[in-house]
Amino acid sequence: MKTAGFIGGGRITRILLNGFKNANVSFTRISVHETSEPVANALKVDFPQIETSGTDATEAASSDWVFIALHPPVVMETLQAIRDSIRKDALLISLAPKITIGKIKSVLADVPNLARMNPNAGTYVNKGYNPVCFAPDTDKNVIREFLDTFEKLGKVPVIPENHIEAY
Repeated sequence: MKTAGFIGGGRITRILLNGFKNANVSFTRISVHETSEPVANALKVDFPQIETSGTDATEAASSDWVFIALHPPVVMETLQAIRDSIRKDALLISLAPKITIGKIKSVLADVPNLARMNPNAGTYVNKGYNPVCFAPDTDKNVIREFLDTFEKLGKVPVIPENHIEAY
């Protein structure tokens, strides 16, 4: 079983966590790094199995799957701050618009498994439409495992990166 880490605990993290819960997708550990204590506490009420941290992103960043669930203006500085915690075999999934795989790669040059995803609210009830694109050197087994999991939450078309903003 995989571990999942979320850097950011806002709306999209809640949507994905609820989708996982509804689809009976389980992880060995789910860590959420959220700096807003009220947001983290509300997540913990609805998803008591998660571990939350507002001060240290290390645990979330060292997961098998690391979701970057932040607004674009803080993504690059956050990647700089957590880059030493991200394992080389992890899959980093950015949920932020506008930050390309190339920009992510400029900070995480040693992490080959990178993706961008644009999940929608239907994922909350496992009727999502969640387009995703992967870096060219992402391990095919990592991609397959990710798609197999996310297909339980709705449709997951693999698209070219230059189309992701259209969704």
